[in-house]
Amino acid sequence: MEMTDANLAFILIIISAMVLAVLNAIFKSGQSMLGIRLAMSFSYGSLGVLMLPFVPLPSSELATILALTMVVHFAYQQAQVAAYTETDLTIAYPVSRGTAPLVVAVIAPFLLGDELTIHSLAGVIVISLSVLSLGWGRGAQATQKGLLLSLALGLGVAGYTLTDAWGMRVANTPITFMVWFFAIDWILMTLWSRWRVGPKLWTLVRVDAVRGSICGFLGIFSFGFGFYAFRIGNVAELAALREVSIIFAAIISFVFLGEQVSRRRIFAIAGILAGVLIIRLASS
Repeated sequence: MEMTDANLAFILIIISAMVLAVLNAIFKSGQSMLGIRLAMSFSYGSLGVLMLPFVPLPSSELATILALTMVVHFAYQQAQVAAYTETDLTIAYPVSRGTAPLVVAVIAPFLLGDELTIHSLAGVIVISLSVLSLGWGRGAQATQKGLLLSLALGLGVAGYTLTDAWGMRVANTPITFMVWFFAIDWILMTLWSRWRVGPKLWTLVRVDAVRGSICGFLGIFSFGFGFYAFRIGNVAELAALREVSIIFAAIISFVFLGEQVSRRRIFAIAGILAGVLIIRLASS
């Protein structure tokens, strides 16, 4: 296989999705979502701060994009907490993750100039519908507010995908955006969490310090590979391909946690693989 930008982006996003599945499995085992999230942010954020002297200051354009992406990431995090509180994960996750690639496919051509061929668009749609299928038949369990929050969460996923890709392409070097992103995310997450929770925040962090540190280490690779893929590849395709993390999550659940893989999930996995194949054939 010739190592073109498209092929390298495909490999990087698959690795990113695989690492993300492991990260999420560890993340979900934490005692406090906020505590492990902050410990994770501290892990990669402290590395970002240490590297700041070795990267250039962001240009005015990049600084604006960094500010925008931080707002989008913060809104996503709030929507995630609200959606997962209001409705079941089996509804919120497929609705949000299934709608995000479709939103990216609509906006990316205007914001980033990433056009989709009809065949690539078909692959994106197949993957999105396959992810959405994980929530089919569960609608009766969801409130209208829960579904709206899940859709808002999907918009958040699409939003940070687009702004991250935008920042990576504007930055003069790939590492510039990554370092500033990790450092700023840690600082803002710490300040906001301290304001929200108060002194007991540090107790939450200590409880999940080990898990959070491992997640932070994995996050550097998951985010880093994903960021670089967005810099060189078609963001709309990559946003859909990233959902192969569901396949890796199913493997982890089956092999390491002893969970059974339902027919619903097998159907979704088959659809995701079909979508990946369509996109790869369209790109070849």
